[in-house]
Amino acid sequence: MQDQSSKLDVLAASVEAAIARGSFPLFDPQAGETVLAPDTPGAGCWVGAPSVVYDALSRRVLMSYRRRRPRDGSVDERGYVGIVAQSTDGGRSFTELWHVTKQQIGTSSLERFCLRRSPAGDWLLYTSWEDPPSSDHWRIDLLRAPEPERFDISTAQPVIAPADVGVAAVKDPYVISHGTQMLMYVSTFLRQHGPAPTSLASSRNSLRYNWRGEALAVGSSGGWDAYQARLGCVVPFGGGFVGYYDGASSEAADTEECCGIACSLDLTSWLRISVQAPALVSPHATGSLRYVDVVNIAGSWWAYYEYSRADGSHELRRNEVQAGNLSPPPSASMT
Repeated sequence: MQDQSSKLDVLAASVEAAIARGSFPLFDPQAGETVLAPDTPGAGCWVGAPSVVYDALSRRVLMSYRRRRPRDGSVDERGYVGIVAQSTDGGRSFTELWHVTKQQIGTSSLERFCLRRSPAGDWLLYTSWEDPPSSDHWRIDLLRAPEPERFDISTAQPVIAPADVGVAAVKDPYVISHGTQMLMYVSTFLRQHGPAPTSLASSRNSLRYNWRGEALAVGSSGGWDAYQARLGCVVPFGGGFVGYYDGASSEAADTEECCGIACSLDLTSWLRISVQAPALVSPHATGSLRYVDVVNIAGSWWAYYEYSRADGSHELRRNEVQAGNLSPPPSASMT
């Protein structure tokens, strides 16, 4: 019987072979279509950080995303609004259902939220904002509502604060269901200026999480992902799992990350496949391609991602994934 190490080697070899063929988990970023455009052209203007859910009951695609403006001293600089929207045309176009501004929260910036439907049928929105403002300390809270348009920021419940786990910042939550547990992957700044690996926390009730420590380490010194490795999407693959993660070589490259691939057998520890270079980049500007979220929509797999444009801004795109190696979505992907 193969031990876990041998099984992981087999899985990694299968992922590497698929990448070499140019098949899933790869896709052609340039072949994607624009879903949302930034407010204005230019560096620092972004729309993205998607979290996408297909709701089979209503046949809607729902998505949370963020809009951001450059640091310029204005009232709406940085991540200024988080939005939940729906699509009734298969995920091509979206109509806003709800939003929250940084002023409503009293923060200096918002990051990626994570939208999920609970087994009980209500909606969960895990949020990410800077607290106190302009402190480089980030926290994660939870909103719960019977419908996405009824989220209420005044009902936010604390989930993880950096002081709780002895780090400088916790942000960009990505949550999946696995068996009887909810697993949360958290971008974790160990110190104010990094490094920033991915940590794992688990819960049986969606609110109280047990901190389990590092799940995906940053890369080796001098590597393309030596500063940051932010796991932001998990999909089933060949008896295990593939993860998309955002990497940065240094603090200066943070916010213009590119996408790497990792794999796991158990969802708790991850093996980096993209050791030498990122797997997915934009051909434009900084090359940034980040916050990939792959979701099964009515039987077809789609990748949503934030993508650098020629003018330096970021748009939100989507691309159908030719996913011959993908298993049916487990309970984890889960809404």
